[in-house]
Amino acid sequence: MYNRYSLTADISELIDYFRVADSPIAYKPSAYYTPMQQIPVICHVKGEKRLQEFRWGLMPFWAKDAVNADSEFVMEKRAYRRIVAKQRCIIPCTSFDVRQGEGKDKQSMRITLRDKKLFGIAGLYELWRDSRGNEEGKCTLLTTRANRLIYEYSHAMPAILRDDEMESWLDSDRNQDTDYLQTLLKPYHPELMRAFPVRVKTNGLTIEPKDDIEALPAKYAVLK
Repeated sequence: MYNRYSLTADISELIDYFRVADSPIAYKPSAYYTPMQQIPVICHVKGEKRLQEFRWGLMPFWAKDAVNADSEFVMEKRAYRRIVAKQRCIIPCTSFDVRQGEGKDKQSMRITLRDKKLFGIAGLYELWRDSRGNEEGKCTLLTTRANRLIYEYSHAMPAILRDDEMESWLDSDRNQDTDYLQTLLKPYHPELMRAFPVRVKTNGLTIEPKDDIEALPAKYAVLK
C-alpha cells in the first residue's frame, strides 16, 4: 500500500502543467501527505478541470478503508463500477515513497521523475453527505504492477498517467469505455524515474522538506 507522497509545486505550476481552469481551494504545498488528510485532486467540473480538495481514503460500505485500489481488478468490483464510469480524478504529485527492508531496518525510498517535478496519478472519488447534509469528497489512488525500478521495493506502483493520457482519463465521453480506460493504467517508463533513500522525521503532521527530510548518500542503484 502507498501511504505517503509529496506535492511541493506551487499553485502556478499546478495550474500551468495540468491546465486547471479554477482553483477554489486554499492550496499549500506539502512534502508529506498521508491517508485521511485532505489532499488536492483534479476533476472535471462542468466541462472544466478544477483543483479540488478531497479526503484520501474512499471508505466504501464494503471495506474499512480504500487508500489504494488495484486497477487490475477494480473494474470487476460492483462497488467501483459506477465510480469508474463517472467519478475519475487525477492526484497531482512530485514524489511518492516506498519502504525497503523489514522491521526496524526498513528504509524509505523516494521515487521521482527524472525530467520534471510534476506528474499525475489516476484516482477515483466519491461524494458523501454527513449527518448535517454537508457534501464531502473522498478519493483513492489507483495502482498497477510495478516496473523494473519499483519492483525492487514493491510489487505494485501508482498508476502514473502520461501527459497525453490525462485528458482521456478525465474525458466524460469515455465514461462507458472501461476497456480503454483500463489500458491507461499501466506501469510508467522506469528509465524516466529515479529512486533514492530518504530519512523522514515526523510527528505525524504535515512536514516541509527543508527541515524534516534528509537525503541519504546515493548508495542504491538507480536506472540511468
